[in-house]
Amino acid sequence: MSADAINQARSLGSITGGPVIGGLEVPDAWVTDTSKLLTPDGRQLSDAAFNECLNNAPKTGATGRFGDTAVCLGKLDLHVDLVSQPNQRFWPFQWIELALYLGLSALLAAVGLWRIQRRVS
Repeated sequence: MSADAINQARSLGSITGGPVIGGLEVPDAWVTDTSKLLTPDGRQLSDAAFNECLNNAPKTGATGRFGDTAVCLGKLDLHVDLVSQPNQRFWPFQWIELALYLGLSALLAAVGLWRIQRRVS
């Protein structure tokens, strides 16, 4: 994660103060999940190191959404693991989801109708 990549993200940190980055974009892909910030050896960045960059970043005069914080985190040689799907899969997934919900709705309606008719008889 370079300082430029960090500055392109939509959010940095979580409500609990954890070392996460949100809103990363991959060209021609639909990002479905992002890991927490990871060190070069694959371990999660410590809260202390993250908060140090967040609260006490050296003043470099950097610009961008996260400015000096992005520069500080960029120097730590961090990375994230992404889970993504190609953009062309978005609408097929939507149609599959619609079919599942319609099928479950029809099944629920059939069970309800069967129960009502059984009680009336």
